[in-house]
Amino acid sequence: MTTIDTTPVPAPTPIPAPRIDPRLRQRWIDARREEGRRRLRLFVATLAVVVLLAAAFGVLHTPLLKVRHVRVSLGVVPAGSGLTAAQILAQAGLNRERLMVDVSAGAEARLVEALPWVATARVERDWPGTIRIAVTERHAVAEVDRVSGQAASGFAVLDATGRVLAVLPTGSSPAPSRSASGSGLPVLPRLEGLPAPGAAGTSMLGSAESGGQVAALELATAAALPAALVRRVSTITITANGLQLSLGSVMVLFGDASELAQKVTSLETVLSDVSLAGVHIIDLRVPDRPALTRSQPTASVSTTAGG
Repeated sequence: MTTIDTTPVPAPTPIPAPRIDPRLRQRWIDARREEGRRRLRLFVATLAVVVLLAAAFGVLHTPLLKVRHVRVSLGVVPAGSGLTAAQILAQAGLNRERLMVDVSAGAEARLVEALPWVATARVERDWPGTIRIAVTERHAVAEVDRVSGQAASGFAVLDATGRVLAVLPTGSSPAPSRSASGSGLPVLPRLEGLPAPGAAGTSMLGSAESGGQVAALELATAAALPAALVRRVSTITITANGLQLSLGSVMVLFGDASELAQKVTSLETVLSDVSLAGVHIIDLRVPDRPALTRSQPTASVSTTAGG
């Protein structure tokens, strides 16, 4: 027979909780409270930043901050360029529907600089509603036939960097000139290896191959000529004797490209101080000792400008 022990089991003796120093307990409570306050401050600061950014976004995109005025500053506009403030505005695409905040100064400047006659453009936002555009123009220094040796094919007007400023038909300018175009600019020969002039705004020099280097030197020479000489120089070429300029029937020898400014100055002095009657060649390869050769071999003389 099975018996069951019904003797009551004594309850386990509870383990007393460790006694915490009241000062440590208070420090723990204070630390938890400080942590809660830091979180609250961080939340409030984040919320304030979000609210300010939203407010700033709303203010910047309000219709009150649309483009109200566009001020275009042009320098000395080259004759025949046709460059106008209206053309610049149309290229930039700025109107009163644009928001000031959406106007990118760099992007707008690049758009304006794509115009053939524009060298540099600077775009600035003047809050609350004005855009300022300052433009530096390019200047034509020479022209070249569109088809080598065929003046009737039209011509391309170039600046000193070889950029095509305009492509115009023969005789498009009413001004009398030695050049077929009537532009009054020196004519450069078409060089082997160089492409035909492209559309306005493109470069004719291409890569720095021999043809491009020669053309660049001819353009640099044309750019160095003052306005008074530009009107007299009909062609600029590089021959076996180096740089050569044509003044009607008079050939001017510059030689290499060294001392280019001095050679131009010497040519101005010769033209102002010496009669060119019967002169066939002006040799300026040594700029401080110009030599003049007349048509008749027996009339060859060497003289210093001014003497």
